Amino acid sequence: MLEAISNIELPDPITSLTSTSGIACIKFTVSLPAYMDSKSAIDLYEYTSSTPFGSATKVATFRGDSFVFPKLDTTTRYYWVVVKNYATLTSSLECPTSSAGVAGTALPAAKIYESYTATVTGITVSGGGSAVCSVTTTNPGKYELSVSGRMRRTAGTGADSLTPTLATSAGSGSFGGGRQSTWNTSAAGDTTSLSMTSTYTTTGSGPWTFDLNCLHGGGLATFAVDEVMLRVTAVEIP
Repeated sequence: MLEAISNIELPDPITSLTSTSGIACIKFTVSLPAYMDSKSAIDLYEYTSSTPFGSATKVATFRGDSFVFPKLDTTTRYYWVVVKNYATLTSSLECPTSSAGVAGTALPAAKIYESYTATVTGITVSGGGSAVCSVTTTNPGKYELSVSGRMRRTAGTGADSLTPTLATSAGSGSFGGGRQSTWNTSAAGDTTSLSMTSTYTTTGSGPWTFDLNCLHGGGLATFAVDEVMLRVTAVEIP
């Protein structure tokens, strides 16, 4: 009989609720009661005004002391939490127990940043240097540049080198990280895979043109760039 009586007791309430704005979400943190059994969970209620709780609608259920609630708009709404025992269907008092709910607002979703790709095949480099491909952007910001491809030495004897280099021929700014990779080779038939990454932060006004150049070492070799891809992706736009 005593067990039956304990089963209909109201769960202990949450003692505090806070909200933190996140990108396209709101993080809620609660102070849990000293005791919560395994059959209990926390219901999150939402309303467009700070009062009354009776008009709020349940929008999520979670366990633990924090929960990230997805939100794609930036409208401020008001929130309460209730501990509910899903075995006995009993609920605690709401938190906060005062009349006003806790305000919560999501930050705007991240921008969809622009991305450009240039791919070329069959480029031959012999003596001096050669521009392989380029990409032009129009928005200011910080860009991530990545290069991938395959190169072969097709002719010539003795040591020689080929240096793929990222450069800019329009606009101004500064590179960060490595932007060149020298391939040292000794004989025809040698091959290598090209992989290189860098960043570039633009300054002033655009457009900005990013070039991938293959600089020859000055020896007697002839190189074939079988295929190369230059990808330029904006990672920060003001």
